Amino acid sequence: MVKKSALYTRTGDKGETSLLSGSRLLKSDVRIDLYGNFDALNSHIGFFVSLLKKELKEESLEALLFKLQNTIFNIGSLLACESEKWETYKLAGVPDGLILEIEKMLDLMDDQMDQLKNFIIPGGSQAAAYSHVCRTFCRSVERDLVAYESLGNKLPDQVLELTNRLSDFLFVVGRYVNFKQGIIESEWSGM
Repeated sequence: MVKKSALYTRTGDKGETSLLSGSRLLKSDVRIDLYGNFDALNSHIGFFVSLLKKELKEESLEALLFKLQNTIFNIGSLLACESEKWETYKLAGVPDGLILEIEKMLDLMDDQMDQLKNFIIPGGSQAAAYSHVCRTFCRSVERDLVAYESLGNKLPDQVLELTNRLSDFLFVVGRYVNFKQGIIESEWSGM
């Protein structure tokens, strides 16, 4: 019988962690923060999907969100490795055609709803409201990516485009979930 490995290694007890290559960095390093935020985004989307499944049966939407979650893991693995070693480890990135797939689904949902004429207050059903939480967190991750790149770091191909499109997508998904449930969105009054 093979002994199960421990979930804890104790190697991070002093505030450091390892990159894929074995290089050690402080857990406060901008790179660690960035891929940690991608991990958090993935968890937020996972929770959103659990709410979505309770409120609305949209298998094609769920399938795309699952594909996006896998891609977010891909991005995290790339960021957990020095860019010059990406080829060595043969790490997956953003799949070809994924951004176009997001745009097609976004357009399909958006075409079913009235044109947006005012800002809306995030809310409605639990799933719709949580889609907006995911959207705003995704925008935060996008800002982190830009800051990381501005420090001279290389970003994986298409990661900025994907993150930008994902936040747009999550906005429309939130509206779509409310629309499909007959929930009227609250418009910002600009008091």
